Amino acid sequence: MIAYPKIIELFGLPRTGKTTTAHALYKYYTDKGKKTHLIKERASVCPVKDKLSPLFNLWTTSAYLKEYVEETENKCSIIISDRGIIDASIWIASFNTDGVYSKEYEAVMGLLDYDLIRQSVLLAAYFTADIEVVLDREYKGLVGMRNGRILNEETLIRYIHSYHNLYNRFPAPIEEIDTTRITQKETIDILIKRLDVIENGSGIF
Repeated sequence: MIAYPKIIELFGLPRTGKTTTAHALYKYYTDKGKKTHLIKERASVCPVKDKLSPLFNLWTTSAYLKEYVEETENKCSIIISDRGIIDASIWIASFNTDGVYSKEYEAVMGLLDYDLIRQSVLLAAYFTADIEVVLDREYKGLVGMRNGRILNEETLIRYIHSYHNLYNRFPAPIEEIDTTRITQKETIDILIKRLDVIENGSGIF
């Protein structure tokens, strides 16, 4: 039987603290002596330039899956994933509103039922915030700049709707963290306390 690592995926809206929290969790588990791997978000290094193309999310999904498999082979205990397959499934669903990307959508969604994902995801943390706050954080200091090709109100609303529509397909408990009015430290503390409860209750580590 394959000993799968436990995956903690952080996903959700941009500018909500995912990356900073991912690095904090990596340090937390490393300091506890756990063999931990941090998967950095892949969107910024994707060679597919058109972020609205289904190929973009197929590439990021494949990149995450590749690291999951490699770290399983490396006998890693914990994977901290800054975005991941759950996030990719939401993004591709949000662009599949008219069914034009149905084949690509089904390919990504099928991975949510794959044993490596279904048995391994310990916790998925959905990071959110008021849309106005997200846009303010992204375009702070840029007068009149609040409508990028991806980071705009319409796209964020589609992402949120897709998240709720797919909620029952996700392979793990979801911890929803609204960072609208809390600090980064408070965000990290909330997630660590939740993970400690899971760890102490299950003895999985």
